[in-house]
Amino acid sequence: MGSLANIAAARDALVRDLLADGVGDPIGDVNWTYDVSGCRVDATQQAGVIVMGFNAGSGGRGSEMRWKGECERLTADIEGGYMLAELILISSHDIGDLRQRQLDVGRLIARCAAVNMAVIAYHRPRVILQTGLGYLDAISAAYGLKRVVEVPRPDHPRDRLLRHHLMSDGTPWLSIKHPSSFGFSRLDLEAIRSYVRNACGVGLL
Repeated sequence: MGSLANIAAARDALVRDLLADGVGDPIGDVNWTYDVSGCRVDATQQAGVIVMGFNAGSGGRGSEMRWKGECERLTADIEGGYMLAELILISSHDIGDLRQRQLDVGRLIARCAAVNMAVIAYHRPRVILQTGLGYLDAISAAYGLKRVVEVPRPDHPRDRLLRHHLMSDGTPWLSIKHPSSFGFSRLDLEAIRSYVRNACGVGLL
């Protein structure tokens, strides 16, 4: 059984580790969501879906509201709603910024996994929806994922829409292209939303 105290302890340990190594400033948000006004708030209520992504710095108020809308659309009608977590808990503009700082992205994913495992243990989500298809090998190793199936885009079957994994306890882990990526169609979003609902056992509307 996870707890908010376990999340805080895991984050504090990571902060000490990162600061000791001079890697960078850890971000504050490790277990959060948005309230109705679009402000970031702590996710104290257990969520049905964890949206797991790469921290890309702050895009400003408009960017925050667009991301809130994307999360709500992708996780619509899932009991418990969603909360947000970050694969790399270090302030950065984007992945390219981490590379320019000569940081090993794969190793950072592994180092931050203990915090996210504490988040997962607390929420016990029905599904984890992870945005970004890069570094899937490092993510799979860090979280002990078992690959199930790769799903093509509905209108471009040669391209990948998502990769379905399972955690060791059977929790579905769906890795998707980031919704803000160029070329992400409405049909893609609808297909992802349907897949998430099926993975949660909700069925289709």
